[in-house]
Amino acid sequence: LMNVGQSCYMNATIECLSNVEKLSSKLLQRYGIFDVETQPLCLSFSSLLYELFHTKEKYIAPKLFKEIIGKLNPLFEGNHAADAKDLIFFIIETLHKELLKPNPNKTNNEVDFLQQEMNSQNEQIMLNDFLNEYKANRTLVSDIFYGINRSVMKCFGCGICKYSFQTFNLLIFPLKKVKAYKKRQLGSVNNLDLNLYDAFLCEQEEEKLEGENMIYCNRCKKLSPGSHQQQIYGIPEVLIIILNRGRNN
Repeated sequence: LMNVGQSCYMNATIECLSNVEKLSSKLLQRYGIFDVETQPLCLSFSSLLYELFHTKEKYIAPKLFKEIIGKLNPLFEGNHAADAKDLIFFIIETLHKELLKPNPNKTNNEVDFLQQEMNSQNEQIMLNDFLNEYKANRTLVSDIFYGINRSVMKCFGCGICKYSFQTFNLLIFPLKKVKAYKKRQLGSVNNLDLNLYDAFLCEQEEEKLEGENMIYCNRCKKLSPGSHQQQIYGIPEVLIIILNRGRNN
């Protein structure tokens, strides 16, 4: 893939997605039959995949794909550099919406349930409601890239919890936060060896919400201290992990 301006971030993203065999093979099966008006990204991406896998050209300049991406999202317009994380998220979300039938604008993929105490029967009902909604909006993309999170918001004032299930398609692990988490677990030590296990535990740690981060409680009718915790309920077939190094170190 040749660069189109400062498009190395785009080429790296294309290389990753094109090597997800289930995605590329299914899109190639429908090469040439996507609708140009309602499925422009599916059409341009499948055309690019066809060039990559079925032509004898040594180099390919993905100009058309770049042009379509720029029209759909001004963030990627022009020849300047952008963030690969933003692009891969945008491509996955847009492919999913374009493949949805018959209602691509339906985005209700979350079910909330308010109760004083969680029990397995109520949670199972809530989970079943969410899964029914999720199945009604399944596509090739969601089958490959979407996982499920369980989120719990708790008010310390009245003890009420708000539970919800959401889909996710990438996990962002800030390494500075993971390092701080491991230090709390082990005490103050230098030269910590971080691994993905640490990152997953840090991601699911309960977070206190106090001071400026207090939550508004519908029952207390005011801002109250509380906590938030998310748990990974279902891992997608292809899990995308962003290791965020931050600006320093």
